[in-house]
Amino acid sequence: MLDVAQQTAAAANKKIYIGNLSPDVTKEDITQHFALDATPYLKSAVKIELPSRKGYAFLFVPEAFGDHVIGFDGTELNSKKIKVEIAKARSPSQTQRTNGRLYNRGPNNQRRVFNYGFNRENYDQHSQFLKPLVVPPKELLHAIDVVNLTNQMFANDTDYVIARALSAGIFKMVVTGNTLKKSRVAVSLSKTRPGFLYAAVGVHPHWSQKEWSDNSLKELEELVQLPEVVAVGEVGLDLNRNYSPPEVQETVFEKQTP
Repeated sequence: MLDVAQQTAAAANKKIYIGNLSPDVTKEDITQHFALDATPYLKSAVKIELPSRKGYAFLFVPEAFGDHVIGFDGTELNSKKIKVEIAKARSPSQTQRTNGRLYNRGPNNQRRVFNYGFNRENYDQHSQFLKPLVVPPKELLHAIDVVNLTNQMFANDTDYVIARALSAGIFKMVVTGNTLKKSRVAVSLSKTRPGFLYAAVGVHPHWSQKEWSDNSLKELEELVQLPEVVAVGEVGLDLNRNYSPPEVQETVFEKQTP
């Protein structure tokens, strides 16, 4: 399995420029505005560079999260309309970085030295997060896994979760539902990647009392007939937390698994 360091190293591979920032903007403001703390994974994978009171910042974010960030172009942060775009790269023939300095050739091919701090301008930088992780073929898992992609915590990085699974050798994934609503979401996700994502539908014991109704069984039977659905789940009994009374859990479980 991949450890946190490996996941982080592979994750933040898109550099985003944020301009026209108010001088008092903090990293916390940026995190909240772009929902960079939406999941534990994002918290560890995203890197923010915010030079003091310079009016701009850089984000290093997962590839699949880049479009989400770009979508905030023109929005207001601390009463200022911000500019959000892919960071521009400076031509290697024009600029060379050595030991924290920029060496630039002028019109007469005379080298000029600038002691710029990191990210003083919108130049391409080398980040510890840019290298993708490549799993050697002999170490691929070639496995089928179950994943709770319907959980809200994955809403902003579903594509990245899937990409990481593929890179590790997971060649099929079963998306679980724990309510009828999330079961429908699982089916919808499966339709976007036929042959790779499949759906399991059902009502989890935690939600037995709140979610099950007279119409639930009929809806579940209709979902089970869909080609994307390969299992009933997550279902069963949870007599540890008892979010639903045990007798209700048993009844709902029996109805889902006749």
